[in-house]
Amino acid sequence: MKKKNGMLKYFNEHALDDTYSRIIGYLMTNVQEISKLTIVKLASKTFVSPATVTRFSKYFGYQSFHEMIYSLPEELSPTPNFTYRLTKNDLNIMKQQPKKFLEIYGERVIDSINDAVTTINIHQSDVLLEKIYKSNSIYLFAYSSAVDVARKMQSAMVFNGKLLFLGHDEEQQLDFAKTMGPKSLAIIISSFGGFFSNNSDVFREIQKSKAETVLITQSSNIRNSAELDFIVQITKNDTMMSGNFPLFFYTEYLLSRYVELYR
Repeated sequence: MKKKNGMLKYFNEHALDDTYSRIIGYLMTNVQEISKLTIVKLASKTFVSPATVTRFSKYFGYQSFHEMIYSLPEELSPTPNFTYRLTKNDLNIMKQQPKKFLEIYGERVIDSINDAVTTINIHQSDVLLEKIYKSNSIYLFAYSSAVDVARKMQSAMVFNGKLLFLGHDEEQQLDFAKTMGPKSLAIIISSFGGFFSNNSDVFREIQKSKAETVLITQSSNIRNSAELDFIVQITKNDTMMSGNFPLFFYTEYLLSRYVELYR
């Protein structure tokens, strides 16, 4: 689906004075005002016609302008526990004792990296690298911040002569999934399983393709694990508060190990 992520992608790929870019820029910087907007007011603020605003709403996946102004504020409002993986206690410490918060957060990250060091299976990782080396049709799938991990893998593998396909949003990932076949290798990168709950349509297409599936995760509780061919769990504890640091750490290891094995 397009919507918020589609808007950001569009904004990054078009000139600032592009008609839709102007509308996106206004909406993203005036989130508190969105629910009060009318078609005429948004058109006036962004120097476009009301008809253009209507087309804009439908272009980004909304049935109407009214659906957009109802849904978009919630899409753009961060939830601390999910977006930043912070509890109410964390937020209180952050506000009252920022230095202490940094110390606690740093300890969590260090603990999660140590967890990864003891959990990562070297042989299993080498098997994964062999799969990557032998495959000529590799697709990366991820959701939210895990896409950044996938981008790093894609970029680094180019220097090793391997081209990995990566869709940067759900729509593009869905298109890629539809092009795969039984000889393809689908690598899903998901810290805590968010890919499966948020990109379920993409996962169904991956399954239809009969491609070999690999999951790289920090979680020990992925409900779709029985439907996957190969799972690489890199931490034993579900350390959500440490974010994706273990994933980045493991990716760095994989890329370095690949160079040693196949260059």
